[in-house]
Amino acid sequence: MPISLCRVCLIAFVVVVTGCTRMMFSPSDEWVETPDQLGYDYEEKLIRSENGQLISAWLLPQRQSQRNKPKGAVLFFHGKADNISTHLSNVNWLADEGYDVLMVDYRGFGRSHGQAGLSSSLVDIRYSTLWFLDKYSGATPKYLLGQDYGASMAGYVMATNERLLKPFSAVILDSGFGSYRNLSAEKLDDHWLTDLVKTPVLQTIPSEYDLIDYIENISPTPLLIVHGTEDTVVPYRYGEALFEQAKEPKQFLSYKGEHIAAYDDVKNRQVLLQFLNQHQHTQISQQ
Repeated sequence: MPISLCRVCLIAFVVVVTGCTRMMFSPSDEWVETPDQLGYDYEEKLIRSENGQLISAWLLPQRQSQRNKPKGAVLFFHGKADNISTHLSNVNWLADEGYDVLMVDYRGFGRSHGQAGLSSSLVDIRYSTLWFLDKYSGATPKYLLGQDYGASMAGYVMATNERLLKPFSAVILDSGFGSYRNLSAEKLDDHWLTDLVKTPVLQTIPSEYDLIDYIENISPTPLLIVHGTEDTVVPYRYGEALFEQAKEPKQFLSYKGEHIAAYDDVKNRQVLLQFLNQHQHTQISQQ
């Protein structure tokens, strides 16, 4: 048996035995850069998740010194790889615009304890959301921003928990997808060798957490879907499908670019800022 085929069979065995959801994630415990290296103040936080599990987070306060209070607070969940340090450039600019930002690492990422996995990440999202809502319990507008897996996981958590969703003024889902199994099947189709393991691998991927089945429940909270037309990691049609399934009020930010690259363009930043400003009173009016 060729070596490459042996490796594929070994991977198939490991996946079937341990479960594929752990292998979805590629966490790192090394900081690439910290906010202070870029001139930002920040606080390292440890948030207690289920069973006392500690997950780490960075809190970046707004940088507009003339303001006593932030314009709003943004809760950020990144994708399946690395840790918050590699996703810093996606959100630090929000602090420049007057927003506090809480960046959260799921267990197994960065300084968070435990082992990465889909169901455990969903739990960590719930507990960190509760921490965030407790800290910003007043009238400060609150927004959720998820990217890649963070969009699909946090979107599911919000759509299936009205108590967590209601305090948010708006939800932004960037480069997300509706079905873990469908996305995984597409990745397995990229190489003929993976046809040997496709069926047993896909059987280990749960479908009960699929955002596509619940995204309509985010309404009436305003929703912004963001996706790049040149995204090869999560193809553009996945964003279109989420938008089609979602209910009003909703908005689609389509940009010409690659995966989670929207905010490299100042024009896209302005669209997001306008969306945040437009809906800053939504949660207050719903109470």
